[in-house]
Amino acid sequence: MGESCDDFNEARVEPWQLTLKKGDHFVLFVQPGVTVYGHVLAKPYEFVLLCKGYSAQVPKGEEKPIEPRFIDLPLTKKQFELARRCGWPGEMPSVRMIIGMVSPGEV
Repeated sequence: MGESCDDFNEARVEPWQLTLKKGDHFVLFVQPGVTVYGHVLAKPYEFVLLCKGYSAQVPKGEEKPIEPRFIDLPLTKKQFELARRCGWPGEMPSVRMIIGMVSPGEV
């Protein structure tokens, strides 16, 4: 008892998720076949990111607040742009290919 909401949220967040900032890119797996590729527009609160997310279902994107703990993986800008050029693929084999196609030396 005595634990605050911030303490609870912080315990569920990975350290890399807390470092996400304006301009960063990420991937969020919503359900099988639905993957959201996003970028951070702002960080209005410690545990809230204002993001624009894109998917095959919403290719023009949509702005929403997201808690960092729900973000599955960080992406480089090159990975994000590759996902855009590929039409925001949602199936896991395509996502793995996008993540693997950009080598660490290119980021």
